[in-house]
Amino acid sequence: MKKRCLWNHSAPVISIDLVKSRLDKALEVGVDAAINANEVDIISEVVKLTGDGPDAILICVRDGRVLNQAAEMAKRGGSSIVLAGFVSPMEVNPMLWTVKQLKIFGILGGNMLDAMYLISHKQIDPKPLITEIIPFDDCQRAIDSVYSGENIAVLLRP
Repeated sequence: MKKRCLWNHSAPVISIDLVKSRLDKALEVGVDAAINANEVDIISEVVKLTGDGPDAILICVRDGRVLNQAAEMAKRGGSSIVLAGFVSPMEVNPMLWTVKQLKIFGILGGNMLDAMYLISHKQIDPKPLITEIIPFDDCQRAIDSVYSGENIAVLLRP
């Protein structure tokens, strides 16, 4: 069975972060734009790059403010916002979500079968994202290094 992509292939892929090394890596692996949230107003910048806001937003951070920023920048008329991280408790404006007709989805761990399919059929290559291999016994350092921005992804070695 052939897999097909459900999103618009002509839409730009934009990465937003606070850590320069992550933004550099995002550009290296092919995003169309990498925005440092410390340097610009990300809402206006994303709207400028997409025309009228993104169709889909993937949130992979814990900072709750990002959820409200995503709702503000999202395209009116049915954008999807996916939470792939544990966003801290926060207040949201439900009227904004209603007026923009936004959908929110939460995922935990993603779908490993889809990821393995994409990797095994060479549709994605995870190797450029692995910035260090660390012994499993030192897994706390691995977690800390990703959280601090020192590493993008760490492969734990048994």
